[in-house]
Amino acid sequence: MQIKEKILPYIVDLIAQLQQAGFEAYIVGGAVRDLLLDRIPKDYDISTSATPEQVRKVFRDRRTIIIGKRFRLVHLFHHRDIIEISTFRKRPQPQQELRRPGKEAPENMIFQDNEFGTAQEDAWRRDFTVNALFYDPVNERTLDYTGMGLRDIHDNCVRSIGDPALRFEEDPVRILRALKLVGQYGFKLEKETGKAVADCMDFIDHASGSRLTLELEKILKNPYGHRILRAFHEYGFLKKFLPFIEQEWDTPACNYMLALLDERNRRV
Repeated sequence: MQIKEKILPYIVDLIAQLQQAGFEAYIVGGAVRDLLLDRIPKDYDISTSATPEQVRKVFRDRRTIIIGKRFRLVHLFHHRDIIEISTFRKRPQPQQELRRPGKEAPENMIFQDNEFGTAQEDAWRRDFTVNALFYDPVNERTLDYTGMGLRDIHDNCVRSIGDPALRFEEDPVRILRALKLVGQYGFKLEKETGKAVADCMDFIDHASGSRLTLELEKILKNPYGHRILRAFHEYGFLKKFLPFIEQEWDTPACNYMLALLDERNRRV
């Protein structure tokens, strides 16, 4: 499928600049997934072989800042848009010394993710196959390192990369993101991924409040937020994420709230 013509021209220019400076650079993740599903991406993420400091040097004439502690990346400002530019990562090893005191975190939980790697290593450390596609708009090619991303988009399937239970233990927020894909796109969970979602639900108790708050903000801004909340309820995740709404589910007040959210999203 030809998707270059759907991409904002300045995004193509940013990737071309990185490539002209001698670095690999691609559009990655949700934007590629949305383009292949013929949807307009809400934003574009770029992944590159350049380090954050090298990215800032390439774009020295633009406003950029390096952010993040768990995951360092560059924010590039283009008018009102903020483009995230990350360096290829490889899958890190669990770091015992970074565990939060007083919290019995899962053994394989990852607290820092700044080990740079190759494009292929970066694809294999991502959460789901449909989020691990790379697209080069300069040379018009799609890279599917897992070998399942394009097929799973065609089949509307959420499939974890690697052992799903281990991947949810490494980062419990992936459980939330799996169910967001179910709600937003009408995808179905692949069998082993679905089993791991149910078995690993309690891991979400170890996710940081700030990350869950950010995910809630994204859901409320998402024009499919009402569908996402329904998916959370259907799979038993809402009681972990928004327990008050779960307790009020199917009450007149909750039904009215969902109807209002549905109408807001329809207008958006």
